[in-house]
Amino acid sequence: MLPARLLGNSPLPNGWRLLRAGAQELAEAARPGQLLRLRAENGDYLLPVSHASIREGWLAALAPPDRGAEALALHAPVQLALEGNGWVLDATPPPVVIGSGSGLGAALFLAGQLNPPPRLVIVGGDYPPPFRPVPSTFMTTGLPPHVIGAAPALEAAGIVSRVASIDDLPGCFDGTPAELLALWLAANGTAPVLACAPAAELEAIANQVSPALLQGIPAPI
Repeated sequence: MLPARLLGNSPLPNGWRLLRAGAQELAEAARPGQLLRLRAENGDYLLPVSHASIREGWLAALAPPDRGAEALALHAPVQLALEGNGWVLDATPPPVVIGSGSGLGAALFLAGQLNPPPRLVIVGGDYPPPFRPVPSTFMTTGLPPHVIGAAPALEAAGIVSRVASIDDLPGCFDGTPAELLALWLAANGTAPVLACAPAAELEAIANQVSPALLQGIPAPI
């Protein structure tokens, strides 16, 4: 593990935290789908990488509300390491990207790296998202017309996204990301799917997608 310092610990909506740590070597090596191991005096955190800046030499992760990340002191010394190989990004058709639970950050990171962009990004799961969904201006075949809740950063970047939540959020799909994927696939046919989600959600996704088209990464609990 590499020694570093915590450069940021910012509160986000619904109890999430954005953790940012300085590590030029890891920022250059980070790939979508990799996990960041952050070890501090008061805890050990394993979270998907959600952002990385090679120019500024830092990488970041989104911590869900039940991880106790608010206790991490700004500028505190930490130990960092990357775990896993991340997704294989090749020349296949644009995929559907799914981030559920703590895997949400991985989906946001991946969506910003793909060119051409993904056909759809689905985020949600057991926690309300770390943002306030915005009405999407992009229509999506096969989804109920009232399902327009999107991730603001993706919407601003021109990337189609939808939020799936069991928390009855206005404009969002009332259900799981896997259930929203099923609706989309029924109307649009097969597509590669890159997902970071809890084990049960990955299993539900795998039941809908050919093994050759699915790259699933278990989201840390």
